[in-house]
Amino acid sequence: MSLVKFFHQITRLCTGFLKKTQDLFLIQNVMCETRFRSGSVPSKLDYVFSSEENIISDMEYEAPLGNSDHVVLCWRITVVHVQQPEYNNTKFNFWKADYAIINELHTINWQTEFSGKGAEAMWMLFKEKLFSLMVKYVPRRCSNKRKKKSVWISARTVKNIKRRNNAWSHYKKCPLTTKYNNCKVIRNEVNQMIRNDRNNYQKKLIQNFRNCPKRFYGYIRNVQTVKNTVCQLIMPNGSCINSDKEASDTLCEYFQTVFTTEDITTCPSEATSSHDRITVQFDEKSVLRKLQHLKVDKSPGPDGIHPALLKNCASAVTKPLTAISKNPTILV
Repeated sequence: MSLVKFFHQITRLCTGFLKKTQDLFLIQNVMCETRFRSGSVPSKLDYVFSSEENIISDMEYEAPLGNSDHVVLCWRITVVHVQQPEYNNTKFNFWKADYAIINELHTINWQTEFSGKGAEAMWMLFKEKLFSLMVKYVPRRCSNKRKKKSVWISARTVKNIKRRNNAWSHYKKCPLTTKYNNCKVIRNEVNQMIRNDRNNYQKKLIQNFRNCPKRFYGYIRNVQTVKNTVCQLIMPNGSCINSDKEASDTLCEYFQTVFTTEDITTCPSEATSSHDRITVQFDEKSVLRKLQHLKVDKSPGPDGIHPALLKNCASAVTKPLTAISKNPTILV
């Protein structure tokens, strides 16, 4: 193919592409050059099309990633707002709680408070008093929805990334060969530092897998391309769930429908059973020991009591928890 025919074919393809965008009434939003290479004239090779005007704004041209010579395009897009259920994004910060005051639970005369009550009433009374102190002396924090930096990247690498971005900005203002070469040197250093940080973090995860497997599996979930998410559930009455409790209740009701109902008429009665009833002895020393060995990095259970709260107040809550466990009306 001759050079003239080649350029003629390229021109025909470009004309057809332009005509197609005009037929579809597409709007091109990239106004500056997107490809930079030393010794070459900057060119515009990347495009962002939209079907309407003013839905794309604040187009930014950031420093290239890795060894690429194309800039990173960032923009804001206006989409249809979908009403989402409002969840409470405030959580208790148990790491900054005033446990000195919460430990005053040991001054309560639990024997008097629990007098004449069953296990359920005793537990609700204990939970009410613990929650009243928790609300007063455990500060709250709002969960941050902003995307955080990678956990494995070091502060030194972040500093050099900012240095690379500044060098790229200086080159764009004054496109000289010396500045471009300087930007390439910093870029290569940053790429190597990022690889080293990732490799070192992965090695630590593997070495500490036995002691902290949750961190390893959490990292594996984060690097997955396709992630499994739980969609919003619909209750039997047709309304959507608005809380975690409604979600758990809906799932429990659904799973109960697939259970097989067994015929219990042929089961031996308690009087004819040859097995002895299991008796469990609770004492304050064993309860205290269990509380002191709780893992504070675990999430609270359905009762909403965090392990950090129980561990830091172990000496104050040992007596009421032992009394509740020893109550003969407790269901095992």
